[in-house]
Amino acid sequence: MAAPEAPTPAPEPPSKDDTKDELAALDALEKEASEFNKDAEIDRILKAFRLDAYAVLNLQPGVPDTQIKIQYRKLSLLIHPDKTSNPSAPTAFDRLKKAQTELMDTKQRTHLDECISDARMLLIRERKLTTDSPEVKEPDAEFLGAWRQKTVEVLVDAEARRRKQMRAQLQEEGREQRKVDEE
Repeated sequence: MAAPEAPTPAPEPPSKDDTKDELAALDALEKEASEFNKDAEIDRILKAFRLDAYAVLNLQPGVPDTQIKIQYRKLSLLIHPDKTSNPSAPTAFDRLKKAQTELMDTKQRTHLDECISDARMLLIRERKLTTDSPEVKEPDAEFLGAWRQKTVEVLVDAEARRRKQMRAQLQEEGREQRKVDEE
């Protein structure tokens, strides 16, 4: 017969100093994790394609205005320059505000939605698919990535056209001003 085991002594309750030290360590870890999350979000915003306001706000196209406002508020509180020590925070905050302003402007949002839709249709044509194709109806990660890349191309083309138009308009205004000055 085995000898009965001696009862294990009950662990001593932690002293007040130990508890304070543990809480301080947990608070320090939590603060470090919070700073890491802020820095990661700032990096994501700065790496997002700046002409795509949806990408900056980390939203899917077609979301309602209320969702845009909620996401902007959440992110702006997270990365506000007064609440983080990251030196890139002001730049990221400015991009976030600009993206929110663009999406709240009906004309700019319509233009962005059209570019995203055009990119989707171009991708469908390139791949010789139809809108009823399973790859289009339930897109996988590869299709979504290609769509994002095509969106970037379409937005860059649209911005280049806009700048070219502005340059032509300024040149025309300059010609008209010279005619007026010569007279």
